[in-house]
Amino acid sequence: MAIFISSTPTVQKDDISLSKDLLKTKVLDDIEIKLPGFEEKKHFFTNTGRASLYIILKALKIKKGEEIIIQSFTCMAVIVPLKWLNITPIYADIDPNTYNISLESIKRRISKKTRAVIIQHTFGKPAEITKIKKYIADINKKREENKKIYIIEDCAHSLNIKVQNQYLGTFGDASFFSFGQDKVVSTTQGGCAIGNNKEIEKKIKKEYKKLSKMPKKLIKYNLRYPILWSIIKKYYYIPNFISNQKILSKFTIGKFLIILFRLLGLIKQQASVNDFGNPKEDVFKLSKQQKHLLKKQLEKINKFSQHRKAVTVEYSEELKNDLKGSLIRYPVLVDYPNIVKSKLQKERIIIGNWYNYPVIPRGIDFETIDYHLGTCPNTEYIMEHITNLPTDINVKNSDIEKILNIIEPHLI
Repeated sequence: MAIFISSTPTVQKDDISLSKDLLKTKVLDDIEIKLPGFEEKKHFFTNTGRASLYIILKALKIKKGEEIIIQSFTCMAVIVPLKWLNITPIYADIDPNTYNISLESIKRRISKKTRAVIIQHTFGKPAEITKIKKYIADINKKREENKKIYIIEDCAHSLNIKVQNQYLGTFGDASFFSFGQDKVVSTTQGGCAIGNNKEIEKKIKKEYKKLSKMPKKLIKYNLRYPILWSIIKKYYYIPNFISNQKILSKFTIGKFLIILFRLLGLIKQQASVNDFGNPKEDVFKLSKQQKHLLKKQLEKINKFSQHRKAVTVEYSEELKNDLKGSLIRYPVLVDYPNIVKSKLQKERIIIGNWYNYPVIPRGIDFETIDYHLGTCPNTEYIMEHITNLPTDINVKNSDIEKILNIIEPHLI
């Protein structure tokens, strides 16, 4: 069985069976779901993480021309809602030891126009959230109420993770989660917005009520996706009937299916350099069907978390570093990451690209996203050397040994 770090790594046979059943079901009850650590909070489930961030920004009434500090070393999914609202992203550098936003870099970016800081807990490793929160609180004491700086936690990588016995996502004014195809749990696409006080919760609810239901076509896409990828994975390394020809020696049935399904519009790439869309066509409430998928995944989240934690320990002990916790991916820096990636692929281990560019996907136009090369040197060094190691439920001890044997000669 091949390991695919980016393509439904948490989806198992029971999830596939449920997807098939949901495709056949015409009438379905809505269900109430609570994320771990947020049982007392109101949840606003959307079709994507970016949609959840969008309604949070609308609720906080951050205006055109105002600024939000975000870390470089992130995904365009965070930038897109800002661009939809004409909010200016200000990029802070990361701490090279944690891959998270640097407090010192935040201090250098704060201005009179700053209205929020988005704190991303990269790979599931907690950012310096308590220190950042205190720093912002001190600034807010000197500001008028309508110029307050909000803290928004990006928990796309960090569902079900605690720091100081408190769940990530409960420290800031609001938080958002992603249930994308490669996240902690997956509904193919999906997100959730949560306000951490009654006032903000009420404002998010007002924006949420304006959202339309997901179109049936999009619902079917999300239900079919894990089914199709289960087929791709099964045949990914099986040669086709002409694979002995030199030019087609690497062209397998699984790779052919990816091309075919993309041509048919049945699957698509996670992000495109031109994939900015617009809120009218891209922001919806999460479907009832996907809530059922999410419920099934959440029933297994503790098992997923414990497994990721154990795999993280194995990597850290061998690599002699102090990364720990339930990491969604395990980052290492290597020389020539493309060579490492190729070697791993030969061993049926397909790794991903978080984050091989200041804002992924690689090749995005910096001018379009307001990024200026040279402003975040830590990010720009790490992006050229990072490799992500899998930690998902499919990773076995034998895989860890194989992976480490390949990467260790290339470690920086």
